[in-house]
Amino acid sequence: MTQVQRHQRCVWRAVWLMALLAGLSALGVAYAAVLLETFPFGKAVIILKLICAPGLAALISMVAFVVLLMIYRRDLNCLREQCRCLATRLLESRLGSPRTLALAEAVKPAELIAGEKKRFEPAKSSELDAELLVTAIEQGQNSNQSPRLTS
Repeated sequence: MTQVQRHQRCVWRAVWLMALLAGLSALGVAYAAVLLETFPFGKAVIILKLICAPGLAALISMVAFVVLLMIYRRDLNCLREQCRCLATRLLESRLGSPRTLALAEAVKPAELIAGEKKRFEPAKSSELDAELLVTAIEQGQNSNQSPRLTS
């Protein structure tokens, strides 16, 4: 993973260098267009070709480097996902599989009382099972009072 990150940083530096070279080339063409009297003719053509060639090469190289960056990014994402899976397997082997809670055990449904929204506190998994939760809600609806309400 560190090798892919190192290559990615190196390619980023190359992209910035190519962008700088293309910018300087564009600046040179703009300078020649504004300040040279015989810009498109005579000796200016040779200067223009000398300025445009590195700029064009920089733009072509920059496109290739961006493609290479996308490839390195994809590889890095795959390696990170493999590390996550490995860490998850390691933790599951040491600590056991995580216990998932049923929705009814984890959170009680919200209800409107007297035009106000009141939130329920999450139920503790060892405290109520699904049947006890259903009966508590039914009793709360019958008596217009619900257990564990907070304002």
